[in-house]
Amino acid sequence: MGASHDITESLTMAPEAPVQIDHRLRERITDAVMRSVIRSIGLRPFLLPTSVLDQLRFMGLRGEGFISRLAEIHSLADWPYVWESEADKQAAAGNWLTASVLYYLAQRIIIRPTPLKERLYATTRRAYARVDHAAPLEEVRVPHAHHVVAGLLQVPRPRPGDDRVPLVVMTPGVTATKEELHPFADALVRRRYAVCRIDNPGYGETTGNLTFDTRLVPAAVAEALRHDPRIDPARIHMFGMSMGGLWTLHSAAAFAPASVVTICAPFSPQRF
Repeated sequence: MGASHDITESLTMAPEAPVQIDHRLRERITDAVMRSVIRSIGLRPFLLPTSVLDQLRFMGLRGEGFISRLAEIHSLADWPYVWESEADKQAAAGNWLTASVLYYLAQRIIIRPTPLKERLYATTRRAYARVDHAAPLEEVRVPHAHHVVAGLLQVPRPRPGDDRVPLVVMTPGVTATKEELHPFADALVRRRYAVCRIDNPGYGETTGNLTFDTRLVPAAVAEALRHDPRIDPARIHMFGMSMGGLWTLHSAAAFAPASVVTICAPFSPQRF
């Protein structure tokens, strides 16, 4: 009976839980596999997260040319030079917006202000200046705390009887720059909003590093532009993306804009 009881008991026991691999080991294995695949066949679209692909498509990078260039990237060291080469080709053809996006993409993964990053960003600015914009680009510099905040202001011409226009102050994500917000800014300017896009400290052309005071950079810019005779001070709005969305909320509490829009999950807002 004892043996029979043991057999019955063993048959009714719950199955053992699957073996769990430590997350650090999983990451090392995944990283090794990814590196091997990329070294052998290059970076392919199916290896990129959907959110990254969506962002690249939104910026205007799609089609066979984009896919073929991805396949040339066999390590992160290849990234800047592959996209710079494609940007040079687009610039030679007079496709200045695509060229500026590609030059920007080339420097995007370089976090530290290296000579390569600075050269590629300067090339981005030169190409972007040649784009057919909805309103002229004006340089903005606003001192705030330990920073000098750099921005691009676009103001549409007022219509008869409406001598001032509303303003939207746009703040990108922490490692992004004002040029990345072109699709949003261009659409608003064509709808007769003035738009000021800014760089975050340590990125683009804004000086200094990220500090506790960074959260009020959008408010400082809005306050400075409130006195522009072309801007309606009662219709100043704020837009922030990713970490810029958090700073926009802090700045909204300090400045009290007409409205606030944040996209804290860039390009996938439906998930939140």
